[in-house]
Amino acid sequence: AQRGDVDALRGLLRRGALINDAYDGDVAALHVAAGSGCIDAVRFLLTVDGVDVMQSADEAATHAAALSGRADVLAVLLADPRVDPHAPFGPDRGWPVTMLPGSHLAFPTAESVGGESLLCCAAGRGHAACVRVLLADGRLDPN
Repeated sequence: AQRGDVDALRGLLRRGALINDAYDGDVAALHVAAGSGCIDAVRFLLTVDGVDVMQSADEAATHAAALSGRADVLAVLLADPRVDPHAPFGPDRGWPVTMLPGSHLAFPTAESVGGESLLCCAAGRGHAACVRVLLADGRLDPN
């Protein structure tokens, strides 16, 4: 998943690999692919029956994409109706507000329960393209 090798992923699944099995720090293949920016692997994994789009120990695949500044992957994930953009980022990792770099705008973590919202995750790390994707999605309220 980290290399984006869709053929290898297909082969592993054919040989019985479980799509949601956690590895490499308690994250599943979708999370690894999203964080690595492997958009073809993300697209493929979203088509696999039974994939848990929100599964991970600390964060969803959307957060992995936002943390790594992968707006293209984030857009693909958000296009899937199973993806919840309101999922918090890890337990107790949130900030009360996050300032958008180079701006006077503050984004509260209103969507977050004990963690950092996806919008704060992207904005707080200066990933403006990810912030634009999230705001264009329309499900997150920056106010």
